[in-house]
Amino acid sequence: MEFSEVESKNLNFYAPRFEIIINGENILYKGVEIVKVTVKNTLTGPDDFDITIDNPELKWLEDPLFQIGNEVEIRMGYGSQLITMIIGEISALEPSFSSSGPQQMGIRGFDLLKTLQRGDKFRSWENLPDFVIAGIIALEHNLIPDGIEPTFTIHPKVMQNGENDFDFLKKRAQENGFEMFVDLRTLYFRKPKMIKDTITILTLGKTLTSFTPEINLANKPSKVTVRGWDPRLKKEIVGIASSGQELGLELKQQSASQIIKKLYGEVERSIREEPVYSQDEAEKRAKSVLDNSSEQFIKGNGECIGIPQLRAGRYIDISGLGEKLSMKYYLEETTHTIDTSGYQTKFSVKGNAI
Repeated sequence: MEFSEVESKNLNFYAPRFEIIINGENILYKGVEIVKVTVKNTLTGPDDFDITIDNPELKWLEDPLFQIGNEVEIRMGYGSQLITMIIGEISALEPSFSSSGPQQMGIRGFDLLKTLQRGDKFRSWENLPDFVIAGIIALEHNLIPDGIEPTFTIHPKVMQNGENDFDFLKKRAQENGFEMFVDLRTLYFRKPKMIKDTITILTLGKTLTSFTPEINLANKPSKVTVRGWDPRLKKEIVGIASSGQELGLELKQQSASQIIKKLYGEVERSIREEPVYSQDEAEKRAKSVLDNSSEQFIKGNGECIGIPQLRAGRYIDISGLGEKLSMKYYLEETTHTIDTSGYQTKFSVKGNAI
């Protein structure tokens, strides 16, 4: 999407606005004076929000509106074009006291993925594929399972051995080469997006304020071998992922594994997994390790005017960085802030090839 289209959707970035709904009430209508609102959206853990309000004479500290556990919805955008950025719960209140300056209060919280981190569990899952397990866990936490993609390996037994649901499901996701996150009320357990439909094009010096990339080949393999044992058939199973098999490679691009092989020859990472129940499972695990390694090949941090459509798990096209680095990047984290200075978006991206 051209930047002009994004600009039009956001009313030419005129009059940034936000709304904060707590337990169904718009707090602006309650007379709350809001100093700053920040929403962080990430693929690595729960999203979070940070609201700072004026709190004269401790007016809001004891108000039932600002109680830990209350549900919060934050919308951001321009004019009447607001997008829901997060639905979560208040987890902390941080009043500040000053004899000379204004008294304020911070309201902090996380999205609904945070509920998966509460409490460790000991249980087993028998004769189920991972996507069914993910669906059961989603429903246990009142999440919508519509973002769950199928997996096909049926595990005779999977142990959840003193882990919380987040850590357990994150591990299942990684073994399938999947992402796991919550968007509003929906749990996503899926492959990273392959089709690189970009949200927009940002150009350094025009629509992109700053961008700092890093290219790093340290500790990257050119080949991953997973060696497992099938306890039913009592035989070894070997899965291999070779250079160039990473997700989403485009023509004329070179992945980290391909460059490593060209520079140093075959650099193998060998992993022993027990048990492994099929050839397909072993190969998927090897591919997942190769993808996880290569996707950290290029990292970058940038900043631009506030664009609420920039969300983790989507692609952005960055130009003006020269031939090697002007390309499509995968958004790993975004931070949206509205305060007295206006609306800004900071973001972190990753890429597996140049």
